[in-house]
Amino acid sequence: MRAVLFLLVVLLAAFAHACGDDDDSTPTPRGSGAIDGNAEQQLRALAGSWAEASARISYDLTNSAGAAEVIVFRQPTRIRIDHTLGDRFTSIVVRENEGYSCSGLSNSCALVSAEEAAEAATFVPYVTTLADSESVNKIISGADSIEIVDSETIAGEEPTCVKATGTLGGIAGPTTFCFSEDGLLLAVKYEGTPAFDMTANEIGEIEDSDFDPPLVVITVPPTASATATP
Repeated sequence: MRAVLFLLVVLLAAFAHACGDDDDSTPTPRGSGAIDGNAEQQLRALAGSWAEASARISYDLTNSAGAAEVIVFRQPTRIRIDHTLGDRFTSIVVRENEGYSCSGLSNSCALVSAEEAAEAATFVPYVTTLADSESVNKIISGADSIEIVDSETIAGEEPTCVKATGTLGGIAGPTTFCFSEDGLLLAVKYEGTPAFDMTANEIGEIEDSDFDPPLVVITVPPTASATATP
């Protein structure tokens, strides 16, 4: 039952490594204060709106593993992340009181705790941490610089993009976060080595059924009692 969750822990480690999260690295020291106060304020406000957002967003993702498709389904208290790379499908569903860890390799989902699912959902960097105020504080406190940067239209939206450098919530390297006017996360671009780029291509409506496990849920059958009569 835990095999699928283990797979996602492996994926989480791979994505974190791809974004430069290395426990053996020396953290980038905080710079002399190249922080644009307006940019910091906008990042906090937009991240706060992302935490309250309800939407279905499809992204194109590229990193050292190749080109993948990511779909994020979110409500303020629920999130589901689908990741497809070639013929490999992975999905995490986080609900209020439980979660599901799903893999196309087993064509099934495992029921896990909400806490385990929330941890596994971080395998796509920043999607969940930008919706958590404590994590946003860590991103900002580790920044050497924060500034507003220009961007072209993304998924039909005119984005506000904030670029930060430094060690951002444990990930060291320049990263740009783009949001729509109402706080939908439109893009995350990491410029470290290896690079990571996730850009929205479609925005849609959300339904409650989107937070059902996408594959059959496997449960462990009950074991026979040691006192059972033969």
